[in-house]
Amino acid sequence: MVQLVQALICLIFIATYPLLLCIQQQDFSFFLYALGGSLKFYGISFITYFINFYWAIPHLLFKERTMGFVAINMLVLTIHFIDKYWFYMGLSTTWNQGKDYGYFINCLIISFVTQIILIFIAIAVRYFMRWNELRIQLQEEKQRSAEAELTWLKNQLNPHFLFNTLNNISSLVQIDADKAQDSISQLSDLLRYALYNTNQPKVPIQHELEFIQNYINLMKLRSAST
Repeated sequence: MVQLVQALICLIFIATYPLLLCIQQQDFSFFLYALGGSLKFYGISFITYFINFYWAIPHLLFKERTMGFVAINMLVLTIHFIDKYWFYMGLSTTWNQGKDYGYFINCLIISFVTQIILIFIAIAVRYFMRWNELRIQLQEEKQRSAEAELTWLKNQLNPHFLFNTLNNISSLVQIDADKAQDSISQLSDLLRYALYNTNQPKVPIQHELEFIQNYINLMKLRSAST
């Protein structure tokens, strides 16, 4: 999905100026020629972005190899400067007279700032993707942990647990018959849930909470009897 969005943005940037120029000139036969010039002008900019996005940021910046990251971008910016120098030299017809020097400097500054912005955009997108991946991993880890805890809790419903619970209820009958009856009902719900609901892929969260609460209440009988 990210690759598709990036490709569409590149296509829009490259094709917008030639298309507007052809509409203004009302001559679409000029489109391919203008598209070539646009590709040459924006190509190095997109190379800067993609080098950072796919290689420099994940392999250098994320691994705390900051000097390598800076060196790569300095090299890319130097190549960009040389490319723009020859581009404007070829574009200008009055360069030798020095009349376009100010224009060249202004365009070079704009190009340099654009490259810096693209680098920061690549960093921002990469950091957002990394944060989102870590968030999803954390959620999955929490879910696995909760499932493991619940599985462990369900595994406690073994004969030893049932034997102790029935003994506790038997002792409770002589002390508080109503509470003993409630405990029998809770044990019944606990066993019913363990037998019929645990094999389902999804169950309501309310049933899970009731199961845990019933288990806690029955364990309290054991603590009270001791």
